[in-house]
Amino acid sequence: MDQTGVGEYIIEDMKNAGIQNVEGVMFTEQRKEELATVLKEKMLKDEFRLPYDQALINELNIERYELIKTGRIQFSHLEGSHDNRF
Repeated sequence: MDQTGVGEYIIEDMKNAGIQNVEGVMFTEQRKEELATVLKEKMLKDEFRLPYDQALINELNIERYELIKTGRIQFSHLEGSHDNRF
């Protein structure tokens, strides 16, 4: 699958630097749900730790989720904020 968008040049740079198994991620709502679920599970099992970064912690704490009619989880954040690092 071809990777396009903001991260495309980063992936190419990593491949050119000899880093193996580089794969881009297309952030659909379904993929975001999958990644957030794995992140939460790893953190609960103490298998993944974040550096103490107040801005990152704030961003994670303002992220909201809602179960929608389709059975999927929809993520959102407060107006004026962003979820770029989440």
